[in-house]
Amino acid sequence: MLGPLFTAGVAIAFVHRDPLGWAAGAVAGASAAMYMMLRDSPPQYVEKWRRGAEGERATARKLGPLRRDGWQLFHDLETGRGNRDHVAVSPSGVYLLDSKNLSGTVTIDGDVIRARHRDYPRENHSLDGVGSWMRSQAAALHDEIKQLTGETGWVRAVVVIWGNFPDRLIEGNNVTFIHGDDLIGWLREHPQSLDDRAMRRVLHALNPSASGRPRGRVSQ
Repeated sequence: MLGPLFTAGVAIAFVHRDPLGWAAGAVAGASAAMYMMLRDSPPQYVEKWRRGAEGERATARKLGPLRRDGWQLFHDLETGRGNRDHVAVSPSGVYLLDSKNLSGTVTIDGDVIRARHRDYPRENHSLDGVGSWMRSQAAALHDEIKQLTGETGWVRAVVVIWGNFPDRLIEGNNVTFIHGDDLIGWLREHPQSLDDRAMRRVLHALNPSASGRPRGRVSQ
């Protein structure tokens, strides 16, 4: 489609004896077209990062009202080997949450998250080992808290799914998969397991200001 336009532009430029001006216009037009194309269709890794960031922001917004109930929320905590999307500390315990913003219909198969597109089967994909990875991360966080505070309460691993997730809630092998819209109600159902003293000790271990070096974003 662009070939005839390019040919016509070259012919007009030489008829009017201004090839330099035409070339400058062509470069400007091509640059504008390239910008629009990249803006509308970013590379796959950029699109994946954007969707992931949107999922993390959605979870952070959903968790926000829990601050009124005395919950303390940490976001994007660096571990030295990656980051933890969200950590919530509450009277009912410590929660490690990971956000997944997925297209298609989402199902859970053991530790695997599957996303299926009925009309576009080539877009089907799976996230393997999410459950096992979350269990290991929760165990690592538990060990860190125990080492720093002596508290031994278990850390609950939660995968927050944004998208078409018909099951809404799956209690897996020490990992909970839950739709983001149902997250607050589920969290508030759990009974108290930390007294005020234990909660303060855990917060001291996690709070970036306690160690004097920032490890992530905290909202209190």
